[in-house]
Amino acid sequence: HDMHHYGFESGGVQFDWGYIQRSRDAYIARLNKIYDTNLSNSGVTKLIGRASLAKDANGNVEVIVSPSDDSDPENNSVQHTYRAKHILIATGGAPTIPRG
Repeated sequence: HDMHHYGFESGGVQFDWGYIQRSRDAYIARLNKIYDTNLSNSGVTKLIGRASLAKDANGNVEVIVSPSDDSDPENNSVQHTYRAKHILIATGGAPTIPRG
């Protein structure tokens, strides 16, 4: 009864991979919106970019963030330093397809 939710059609049993991909993407987008809303409602400042941890002269931890826009190499040279009582780093990534 639920096979159409998984990309299958009844009768001559066919599979729609595009439907699965669109459904997955919509689900992930919905989850990301929920996470963003919850973080925002909790007063979290979200910074997107490349980050590294360092210690300042007093031994306090700071985060150095550069924008992650790879299309503008000059913009990547701009760094901002942040200090806070609590720092959460959520790593992410994108696949790299090897040549060959």
